Formats: sequence, structure tokens, C-alpha cells
Amino acid sequence: MLRRLRRRTAHGGRSRRRGDLFVRARAGRHSRGCEGARLARRRRVRRRRRSRSPRAGGPRPLRRSRARARGRRHPSRGHPAPRASARAGRGLTIATFGARDVPLAPHTSLRIGGPADFFLRVATEKDLLGAIQVARENELPVFVLGGGTNLLVADRGIRGVVLQNAFRESSVDGEIVTASSGTELAHVAAVAARSGIEGLEWMATVPGTVGGAVHGNAGAFGSETADVLVNAELVDMNGDRWTAKVEELGYAYRTSTLQGTPIVCVRARFRGRGGDRANAVKRIKEMANERIKKQPLAQPNTGSIFRNPPGDFAGRLIEAAGLKGRAIGGAMVSPKHANFIVNANGATASDVHALMTLVQREVAKRFNVKLVPEVELVGEW
Repeated sequence: MLRRLRRRTAHGGRSRRRGDLFVRARAGRHSRGCEGARLARRRRVRRRRRSRSPRAGGPRPLRRSRARARGRRHPSRGHPAPRASARAGRGLTIATFGARDVPLAPHTSLRIGGPADFFLRVATEKDLLGAIQVARENELPVFVLGGGTNLLVADRGIRGVVLQNAFRESSVDGEIVTASSGTELAHVAAVAARSGIEGLEWMATVPGTVGGAVHGNAGAFGSETADVLVNAELVDMNGDRWTAKVEELGYAYRTSTLQGTPIVCVRARFRGRGGDRANAVKRIKEMANERIKKQPLAQPNTGSIFRNPPGDFAGRLIEAAGLKGRAIGGAMVSPKHANFIVNANGATASDVHALMTLVQREVAKRFNVKLVPEVELVGEW
């Protein structure tokens, strides 16, 4: 894992590979031993050369010919040995830290989003924590991208590092299901059902990951994350880690105190209840079928756009305002479910945002209700 990054000097040019960053060589025992061995070899070579030097006035020794047949390669690898770079002599190596200027649209459920300065996919806990450390040491902001749902990424993209969290693992201990932050909620529900654990079936209908659910208190069918979460392992940009109990996370409807902070969820533990495997699987199928009937899953969307106001439903208010099918650019209020905005025809983030503003204005005018976005706007607006 990368240890330290050194910024380009003010007079230095841009790296040929846009994803390359200077990384300080690790100062471990192995590297120090290798360096000592190299110095020892150099001293021995210099002594041999001095011992072979001709006496004053004597004949010059014959030089060994180093000529090779034309077209021959290095005997050991079939290629000439690479010449060491000048940077390597200064204790630096070059390492690739993700990719540069990667469009985020393919990584979001709405298929909208500008480029990330750095885009890096992490699949293990070590990679996740190491990437956070590298970003911190370079003073780069970090945004962790899970399933790409419940997000509206700006057309201008996200500055800093976007970590696509593919860290997926899960385990069961009694009625507790432990899952890493990149694990899909649907997988958590399936693991619980196979183990005869009930109470987590609703997770199968939420298109997101554990990390997103912990941050946003995701929920469906009358249940939410705060109802089943035991605790969550968290890490901040300084690398400090701790475990927070559910009551410490300030949960409310579709929000928590983690939102708007650089704190990252590493894994979480959920409590179900002992039950019957067949009943859990049956309940998952029933919920999934109901979701298919009511939601526009055939078109790119980001889930519910607005939170339900107290005592009412955002979808009912939007439909009553006559906004089903209303469109701005390529964004449209779904004719199937009014609390969904779909990417009907090459929509931009600006199209979706403008349509959200129109819906809020019309609902407020008709019903004197202020709709609060459930979708999170991220990036450079």
C-alpha cells in the first residue's frame, strides 16, 4: 500500500501518465538492507578497479569487448535491463493512484455525473483505509461511493478522490449479521434469510450499500436502519477508528449526524430475530414484487427524490399538483411514481436539479408544504 505522496514541485512538469503520483519509498528494514548491500557492492567494485589500474608508464590492459551480435537481447529476460530513473536515486518511486478525470455517470444509478479528479476502486479493508491515508497525506478530500443510489452528482464532477467501495463481506453470529460497508443491502437480507433470521427482509428492496444505509438511515416498508443497527465501525480522515452505537448516531427520518461529515463507515452489525427461513424468503419475494409494480425500475433513477412530510406522502402531493410526466431537458417526473425523477433521455444533473426546484415550488404553492430532498447533492455545483 502506498505510504506517502510527494506533491509535484512548482517547476516540475506533469507526469506522462495522468494517474501517476510520486510516492516516497518505504523506509522498512528490507529497503535499508538493500540500500546497504548496494553501497557495499559499489565499494567492492571501486577497490577491484583500483587494484587493476596499470602502473605508471606500463602498458594499458586490454579491455574486454562488450559487443553483442545485432538484435540479441538481454539473456535473462529477453529485454535490455531498464535504466534506473533519476527519481529512484532520490528515494522516490512512481505509483498509480487510481485514474484521473473518470466520468461518474456509469457509476450512479441515475447515469448522471461529471468527472472525479481521482477515481479508485477498493475491495478490501486494507485498501480502503490505505487509500484514505494517502488522500489525507496529500490533503485531498474523499468521497466514498457505494452503489451510486440516492445521489445526484454535479455535472462538473467531484473534486478530490472518489473511492468506489467494493469491500464486500458478511458473517452471521446468532441473530447478528455483520457486513462490510460495500456490501449491498440486498445481500444482507439474503444472508439473514438463509440463516433463518427475520426482520431484515426490507433491505432487499433498498438499492444501496451498508455504508450508505448507515449514513442516511435508509429504510423501506415501515422499517429503517436505526431500527435494526447494533453498532458501526467508523474511521475519519486522520485514520482514527472507533465503534459507535446506534444511539450515538443521531438518527432521524432518512438522516443521521454522519451526513455532511468525512467520517467513513467500515462495517456495521444488524440485529434480526430468530425465525423461519422459508417465511423470510417468502417475505423478500413479496416485497420485491410490490416494489416492481410501484416503482419505475426500468428507467435510470436514484430512488425517492423527496422525504415524506409528516403525516403525508411526497408522491401523493406531487401527483396531486399535476406534475406526473413533467419534464425539464432529459429529466422527467415518473408517470409511474411521482416521487421518482427518471433519466428519460440523456438528462444532466442540472436538468434534475431544475425539475426538483420546480416540484418544490409547485407543491409549496398548492399545499403550503416544503418538500425536503432525500437525494444527496454531491460535487461541484
